[in-house]
Parts: sequence; structure tokens; C-alpha cells
Amino acid sequence: MRYLVDQGKKSILVCGSIGEQHSLELKEKLFLLEALMIAHEHMIEHNKIGKS
Repeated sequence: MRYLVDQGKKSILVCGSIGEQHSLELKEKLFLLEALMIAHEHMIEHNKIGKS
């Protein structure tokens, strides 16, 4: 995620581009989204990105 932000990307489509959503169980999807939310908060705390 940090790489994408550093490249100027404003959004990230999680599990939606090449069919990952069909191969992951619900608990795996939730784990992934939680990890991304934690990373996002960490980046906000360290002024890497603004709140959106």
C-alpha cells in the first residue's frame, strides 16, 4: 500500500481485479481488509497520507 501511495495512487481496489474474491474465504477477506485498515491508520499517524 505504501508503494502505491508513494506513486500517487488515490485508491486501492482490494480483491477485485483478477478474481481473488472468489478464491478467498470470508475470514480471509476480513483479515486482509483489517490489515489494510491498520496500515492506513499507521500511514495517517506518520503523515504519509491524509484522511479520506
